[in-house]
Amino acid sequence: MWLLYSSLTLLVVSFGSCDTLTSQEGIQCPSLQVAEWKFPRTTRQNITGFNLVRRFSLLKDTDVRKLRNPRGSVILRLGKASLLRPTDQVFPHGLPEEFTLIFTLALKKSALRDTIYLFQISDQQGYPQLSVDFSAPDGTLTLRARGADPEAELVSCVFN
Repeated sequence: MWLLYSSLTLLVVSFGSCDTLTSQEGIQCPSLQVAEWKFPRTTRQNITGFNLVRRFSLLKDTDVRKLRNPRGSVILRLGKASLLRPTDQVFPHGLPEEFTLIFTLALKKSALRDTIYLFQISDQQGYPQLSVDFSAPDGTLTLRARGADPEAELVSCVFN
């Protein structure tokens, strides 16, 4: 089986910086000012992530195949497992203003013809509010987000 390993290391989403953007074809996304973000070196506070594997109970899901990894944590093969949950169940304190998504993908050759939706948050009517998808034919990652105004259009950034 031929695998494509794609590691999306850091994808930082800041809704505050997208408030005034409009979606236009061919316009580059604004660069992130990572240099100004500094974590204090003297702090003993552990900065932890938000674990969607736990929130979706993927280790307990019988549709998710667990593969042993001799080098580290368990590998989860999601296949066609349904990962739909109410937003308040996954994010009980609401979505933070800034967060990071990290994906490591191993795709089958047959999946290289499709667009794969990695992450999506929808409102109560089912309309997407935030989504990340990977277009295998184009080799692009697309981020779409809607700001606080429910009437506003989705803002999208395409990463090559």
